[in-house]
Amino acid sequence: MRMTPSLRMSFLPLIDPAARAAGTVNGDSFRRQDFRDAATALIIVRCGVIDGTQDVKLQDAADDGSGSPDTFADVTGLAMTQIAATGDALVYVAEVDLLNSPDLREHIRPVLVDTGGSASIVSVDMVLLDAKESTVHSAPGAVQVTEAGTAPATIETLTAS
Repeated sequence: MRMTPSLRMSFLPLIDPAARAAGTVNGDSFRRQDFRDAATALIIVRCGVIDGTQDVKLQDAADDGSGSPDTFADVTGLAMTQIAATGDALVYVAEVDLLNSPDLREHIRPVLVDTGGSASIVSVDMVLLDAKESTVHSAPGAVQVTEAGTAPATIETLTAS
């Protein structure tokens, strides 16, 4: 899908909200070509009460990951800061510069690794912004924001290396 002037962003729900036990969840993938005007991706992790830690990273593949010998692999530099156990509903955001990540392959997906011993409620979404709307760029730092939006959002900037 090519972004037009009337469509400056796309919302992709990639890991649906669900109560999860410890383990790894591979999110849905999307093709970069379908969003070729996207300059920035915002990874949005929404957490209810979580037990243990949550790790979110991006993986890429040349195909959809089903073909041999190609499979999804971790992208160096595109892992969020580990999310620790919390008793509050929080939202974590990380920014990925797609324009300056030329080595990213065609298919991209998030991966959630939950180390908790009991159910954690977590979802991962992505918002793709085209070059005209990519003005989010903040300094890296703490990335948690209260769900009600009362705290100013600080965006963690991730760069593929």
